[in-house]
Amino acid sequence: MTTDGGPAVTEVLDPAPRPHSFGRGVAFALLAIPLAVMVTTVLASLGFGFASAFAAVGMLVVFGLFTFGSRRKAISGAGFALSAQIGTIAVILGFISGYLADVYRSFISVGDKGGLFGSVFARRVELQLSNSLLEVLIPALLAIAFSVILIVSAARSAAAARRAATDVHSADASDAHASDLGSPPASAAPHSSPGILLNGEPLATQPEKKNLWNRSAPQKDQP
Repeated sequence: MTTDGGPAVTEVLDPAPRPHSFGRGVAFALLAIPLAVMVTTVLASLGFGFASAFAAVGMLVVFGLFTFGSRRKAISGAGFALSAQIGTIAVILGFISGYLADVYRSFISVGDKGGLFGSVFARRVELQLSNSLLEVLIPALLAIAFSVILIVSAARSAAAARRAATDVHSADASDAHASDLGSPPASAAPHSSPGILLNGEPLATQPEKKNLWNRSAPQKDQP
């Protein structure tokens, strides 16, 4: 508000940038685990073939979740390593849940009795593994292949982001150094000139020369 009676002026300030939060990034990255489990379980329950291969969705989203939660533009260092570990856990648990959901759908479709944790269902899982090993290996290999591709892609993106940040920092430092070299040196403070010299002394301090008329002029106020 102005002090001269004028209209009040409201100054709008830009909000300060929020700091990075590693813990918040980890918390968001952990959401990839239930997401992978939910996706494979739902797809398997619907009868989608090789539903457990979609467990790679955990690796697909984990890096984005970490960067979003930590408020970083790019993931690198410890954040990248921890996100890759969380993504691996998400892929493994998602694959297991998808496979069990697929077996359980077949289990109840033939009218077998017993729950998900019963001995009858456990026996069915054992028979399924021994008789149809390809049904496990194929989606497992697909999930592994997709996960590796996603990790390599995220690593390349992180490396590119680090190089870009380094280039920007180097360019700023070079510009600052060039600006320092190009600036002229500070000149010394100017000194006042004594003026025109005459007989080795400034003209202003030269004694006044008396001519003939000045010598013959009467001196006033002589005692």
